[in-house]
Amino acid sequence: MSAPAGVKYYQPGVIVPVEELSEDNQWTKDPRIFRDGMIFIRSLLNQKVVCVQSRGTGEMLVNKTYNAGPWPGRIPLELRISTAPDLSHRRLPEPIVVDGVERITFIELVAWQRIQDRQNAVYSLYFRFYNGGTLENLINRYFERRIPIPEHFVWHVAERLALAIRFFHFGAPPGSNREQENWEFIAHRDMVINNIFLHYHPRRSGRQPRAGQETNAFPEIAVGDFGESNLANDDENWISNGIFSDGIVHDWEDMAPLEPLSPSTAKVANLYFMGESLRKMVQTHIPYDEHESDLDRPNRRPMRTVNNFIPAPYAPYSDELIELLANFEFPGSDNGSLIDETVQDDDGNDRPLSDFLPTPEWVVDTMLPLARRKVRRYRGIGNKPAGYYTALDVSWTRPKKFMPYEYIIPPFVQVEDDADEVPNSNLHSYQRWNHIDPEFTTFWFRDPAMYELPTEPPNGPYPPPPPGGDSDVESTPDDDSNDDNNDDDDDDGSTEPDEDTSGNYLPGRRFDW
Repeated sequence: MSAPAGVKYYQPGVIVPVEELSEDNQWTKDPRIFRDGMIFIRSLLNQKVVCVQSRGTGEMLVNKTYNAGPWPGRIPLELRISTAPDLSHRRLPEPIVVDGVERITFIELVAWQRIQDRQNAVYSLYFRFYNGGTLENLINRYFERRIPIPEHFVWHVAERLALAIRFFHFGAPPGSNREQENWEFIAHRDMVINNIFLHYHPRRSGRQPRAGQETNAFPEIAVGDFGESNLANDDENWISNGIFSDGIVHDWEDMAPLEPLSPSTAKVANLYFMGESLRKMVQTHIPYDEHESDLDRPNRRPMRTVNNFIPAPYAPYSDELIELLANFEFPGSDNGSLIDETVQDDDGNDRPLSDFLPTPEWVVDTMLPLARRKVRRYRGIGNKPAGYYTALDVSWTRPKKFMPYEYIIPPFVQVEDDADEVPNSNLHSYQRWNHIDPEFTTFWFRDPAMYELPTEPPNGPYPPPPPGGDSDVESTPDDDSNDDNNDDDDDDGSTEPDEDTSGNYLPGRRFDW
């Protein structure tokens, strides 16, 4: 549905100026991003994280600001490990394009500035805006209705998080099997469900596809918020709180579940990691009992019991999925044991419980190939039944859409600073520094394209994969496997297949480091 031609909508707005700085103090992926400043959209988190719109490009961005201390300031960890060049101590891969569609694994930093504010340095970081909210939001929406998350989506998230783990530990970016020599692994240290972001690509013009919108069933999954991240050999001055405050970056952190620890352990509590995120996804249909709280999930609910609670008409999760996720359980986890504790082995020796967690090699060699096959099958090869993707739609969980300004600025019209109309109270993060002076004005935007977004889940049961896919572990070669006998081949294992929308594979883009 679209508005009648020529209809104009007026709305008060706030222009946030952006200073032009030297090359040493700013970087942009697109020089137009800072042109003419930003439009304030809304505050996202305690007025420290805000959504803005670039007037130069029209795209929506997430702006984070950091007081970095006395000039020249300390580089924020989110810039130190990011997709930006130059100041990044470890550069994250940018999105790759497969069959004309962006595949996003890590949130993308598109611009930053270092601004001198009196004697201090302020870093202002601009990230792309992802419209699907977080994995936490999706899990909560399904839990509110006590219905299971579709299995295809659990496999989809498992595949994308496994790709992230593979890069963290071996340096192979999505779209490539090339592992980096002398790689120093990255510990995200905060890979919780509210730092895993979803993004739905725009609906293509033209007639609605017969099978529905594929992106609504398979949104992009992006790992974000590297504000606690470290490299394995970081100096102690760079070590963040993360899990432990013992000055050690553990290689199992991003795959380990962890419940709150006692104050005497001086450990940071309530962090959730890949294994916990995936297991929590298959428990949204299980109500809490009277002795259970959110902190008990997922550890107090063993994977072997999950299907006991599946309501009709939904089908149980597959044995392959349950067995895969059970690998993230450890002895005593269902009875409150903590991951930093030990257990005695048969010889009477104390063995750390972390030894029972999956290794990065297991994630790459076992979990990733299996998840990829499952996703490939659910995406379908060839024709999909009518309404197939619609029946697998998870986009009903997305937050309310922010409307960007598709604007034309009329001759300047000053707007009175009316708290009922202008979001002045949410501008504290800008106004507290003397280099920024927001400007209140009016915008209009005309002929906005509008269409209805789903707000309710599809009716169960979810459809099975369409014919022609492949889920048999034995029947499909492992495209991710490293064959030592092929080290001298021309390809040298440097490209990795990424599935396109037809189920066929295209090589991803190579990265230079």
